[in-house]
Amino acid sequence: EKIGSLQGDSRKPSLSDFRSAIASLEKAQAIRRQLLSRDPGDAENRRLLADNLRLLSIRRPEQSDVEGGFRDVREALKIYEGLIAENPSSLELQRAFLETQTEYASGYADSGRYAETIPLLQPAVNRIEELRRANPNETETLRILARGRILLGIALSWESRQAEAEAEIARGVEIAESLVARSPGDTNLRQDLWRTYQLASSIYEELNDAKAFELLVKARQVVEETIALDRANVQARHNLSKTFSRLGVTASYLGKPAEALAYLEQALAILSELQERDAQNRGYDRDLSLVYKRIGDAKYKGHDLTGSLAAYQKSLLLFEKKIRDDAANTLALREVAVGHRNIAWVHADLVKITAGQLRRDHLREAKEHYRQALELELQVQARGALPEVDRKVLEEVQAALQELDKL
Repeated sequence: EKIGSLQGDSRKPSLSDFRSAIASLEKAQAIRRQLLSRDPGDAENRRLLADNLRLLSIRRPEQSDVEGGFRDVREALKIYEGLIAENPSSLELQRAFLETQTEYASGYADSGRYAETIPLLQPAVNRIEELRRANPNETETLRILARGRILLGIALSWESRQAEAEAEIARGVEIAESLVARSPGDTNLRQDLWRTYQLASSIYEELNDAKAFELLVKARQVVEETIALDRANVQARHNLSKTFSRLGVTASYLGKPAEALAYLEQALAILSELQERDAQNRGYDRDLSLVYKRIGDAKYKGHDLTGSLAAYQKSLLLFEKKIRDDAANTLALREVAVGHRNIAWVHADLVKITAGQLRRDHLREAKEHYRQALELELQVQARGALPEVDRKVLEEVQAALQELDKL
């Protein structure tokens, strides 16, 4: 279990090798289950098994196993519920249960199922707040509360409840900053603060891009300081690539295309180096696909249609790989749908500036990619996982197809 934590942990300094981390934790789990078969009433080993399952539930999605993550976290919750029933006064058990409940809700958010996230997360956040009031200076309780409030804020924002979202985000940021101010050398808390800034920035995207950029600059500062403290922290370098990627998006929204591309190229350089060292790490695939998509966006805004199309195509190939690895991942389905729509955009623009057979080829490609985007968005809608933002994408794709059919 300790080896697994060092191999890959998105929440702590690690080597970012999630495939090996999962294998190590599964070996440990097999031993724990064998011990429990001999002594089923061993409360300590049951608690440790639940924690093992919680750790696995965090790592599996990094390797495109979302359903496996849900399976593990549900079993962990069931074990914790039994332990709390036997020992209701245990603060440690209550905190572990609520952290696991937060991770469970996070799985829904990461899959784009924000409407389902809120009713799962709100009671957990309320209960953690009660623990905080009873133990106002307890670091672990505050850390879990900060994460819960940030996740709740993101889900509320996606469900068009922006005022509530900003209030939750502000509370989460305040807690995370206070923890690092209290323990500036704690790399785990620093990583939590990086994630807090990174996630918080997302709710301001295209609404208050200056605020989003400000939070991302803070995220960059935190993660670069963390790397300076520990050059072997591969997870921190991975985190830096994510921050550069988001800085690129925000700089583009702020009307700074050259600066945006520079940030995105920095993200691409880091990710390419990391993937070269660990080609089996599925987390790098997703981040690379996002970077290529964002490079495509930046080049499209700069009217570089050829460069934009090439970047969008690379992005789509990686997103499609994610669906093959995990067909149940509705977020990946949405990303593939958007990938097809982006490629259709470029072909539709090329229809306007070409003639003859080349124009007909671009028209055919535009229609085909729009149709695939529409089919995937309807699949996501049928699963009840289409957020309000994507409903606009669905309407846009339908309207674009109607216009192209007239040509």
